Amino acid sequence: MTFRVYRDASAGLHVFKRGFAWQAFILPEIWLFLRGLPIDALVWIILMISALVSLPQLVAGLALLVARVGVRLVAWRRLDRLYRSKGWTHLTDVHAPSLLNALMTVRCAPGRCARSVSAIR
Repeated sequence: MTFRVYRDASAGLHVFKRGFAWQAFILPEIWLFLRGLPIDALVWIILMISALVSLPQLVAGLALLVARVGVRLVAWRRLDRLYRSKGWTHLTDVHAPSLLNALMTVRCAPGRCARSVSAIR
């Protein structure tokens, strides 16, 4: 798995799992809202309803399946911009089997270590 590590203005570390998430695949509108992208969630709901109403059932199902995968790809770029707008800096991407291993892999320079760590999966 890949974890993206950011540092905020108070030198706190924030670690986010990258890659496939069942939550984003099954309920993308809720996942988007919880990740801080409510406008994207609203657009997703409108597109989903429009596809279900206007397209034949088989085509609508296939379009929604493809869109569920695509929403994640678009959302990561938007999330990166959101974090950077908060003043966070992207430190590194860590390949690790677990969140704990990712945190242990992240090394900080002496005297500049993070005071707090928040981990969001």
